[in-house]
Formats: sequence, C-alpha cells, structure tokens
Amino acid sequence: MEEKEIAFEICVILQSYGFKAVYAGGCVRDSLSLMSYNDIDIATSASSKNVMKILSQNDYFVKEVGESFSVVLAKKDSHEFEIASFRKDIDCDGRHPKSIEFATIEEDAQRRDFTINAVFYDPIMKEHIDFVDGIKDIENKTLRFVGKLEERCAEDYLRILRFVRFWSKGYIPSEEDISKVDNLSENILKYVAPERIMKELNEKVLPNKEIVINFFKNLEKMPKLFNVLFPELYALKGVEQNPEHHPEGDAFVHSMMVFETLVSWNENPLCILAGLFHDL
Repeated sequence: MEEKEIAFEICVILQSYGFKAVYAGGCVRDSLSLMSYNDIDIATSASSKNVMKILSQNDYFVKEVGESFSVVLAKKDSHEFEIASFRKDIDCDGRHPKSIEFATIEEDAQRRDFTINAVFYDPIMKEHIDFVDGIKDIENKTLRFVGKLEERCAEDYLRILRFVRFWSKGYIPSEEDISKVDNLSENILKYVAPERIMKELNEKVLPNKEIVINFFKNLEKMPKLFNVLFPELYALKGVEQNPEHHPEGDAFVHSMMVFETLVSWNENPLCILAGLFHDL
C-alpha cells in the first residue's frame, strides 16, 4: 500500500472504534497550498494505549515514542506515521511542557504554533476543520501565531526559528510581529540547546536553496536575532576591506555574496557554512 492509502486506513480504523482521527500539521497546510508533501501526521481523540491496542490488532507495528506526550509510531509496509492524541500542554519551560492533558480537537489546535499549521483534515468526511482561520492565512500566505505571540514563543522558543523559516518559505508576517519576535530572540540561547538550533538549520534550512537565502535575508531584518545566532558574522558589518579587491563593500557584504554563490552552486551545507564564516 502507498503512504496515503495507509494513512487513510489508519483514520478509518480509529474512527470505526468511535474515535476522531484526522490529518494534522504540515501535510494539511501543503495540500491546501497545492504542494507535494511526504510526512502525514495523524491526530486523534484516542489515547496512545488505545491507538497501540487497536492498530496492533490490525497488523500494524506500533511503539510509543513520546510517552510523556502520548505519541505513537505506527508502521506498515515500510511507511511510518506519528499518531498523537489531542492534548493541552501544561507548564511549559520555554522548550517542553512539564506535563500534558488530554483535550478536545479545538484545544489541540489552540496549542499549535501558527494558524497555517493548526488546520485538520478528515479524509473520510473529506472536510477541513479550522478553528483559527488557518485556511484563509494559507490562501493569503499570511504568517500568524495562534493566539498571543508571546505565549506561543514562551512555550517553545525554537518557534522563533520556525517563524523565520516559514517567513522564508513565503508566508508573510506583520511588521509588528517581526519586531516582537526579534525582541524575544535573546531567550533562544537560554532555553534551546545549540545542538537543537544546529539541527533546525541543517535539516530544515540549509538543504533548501530558496529557503536558506531568504532565511538570511530575513535575519538581516531582525538584527537582535541575527546577533544572537551568529554574533561573529554580525560583527563583520562595517569592517572595511581594500576597495581595489573588494569593491562590493564591507566584510559582511562580501561574506553574504560568497554564501549566496555557494548556495547557487548547490554546494553541501558544510561548504556553505564554511563560506559564510570564512572571514570571521
């Protein structure tokens, strides 16, 4: 069976037992944008214990991968799916909730980061479920936090990087939100491990030519965040070079030109970073 057929089957099975089961997150967003997508995440009103019991009885390999967050990994025909129970996050520490509570589908939507990621799709009923005007924002290419920006960021400061990444994918935030996020940027290094920041860049930003160039252009509009993430690179602003050999401008401008050239040559992420940092 193909991936989409198996995802559909999972929802059919869970719904046949009386539980809600819908597609969630990026696959719904990209489908509404008429873009291709790979991973299909499923959200359900069933507990992880029920999901494991039901799917194992229907020839799925299952294991709990996020016991604290009630997430089950289900596998069939080499295809894997994350199935998460609807939840509310309790007492977040700037990166993770200390505990969770089972919740309604509407409450689950309210805990998500951006409206574009908070739309659900029921593949059996063939209908979207939207509590936050996410469909309108997807259609208008608008980037907007669910609820209060400060609260969503305080729950997980990695969302600051996700904000810049989705902005770089063409979803446009308001100038007010750009300023607010920039002012919160000093919290990233307090709450997010450098390794996790690097993982976000290596896996989500650097491999994509269009995203990575836009990412750094957008960072230039967020000077506090740029200085937090890449202080040595930011310090190259205003560092003069010999105009005979470098008529393009200061060392920062030169570094960014080298970076964009390497991206256009489809160099690997490590080479791109080497070029970006070569004058530090």
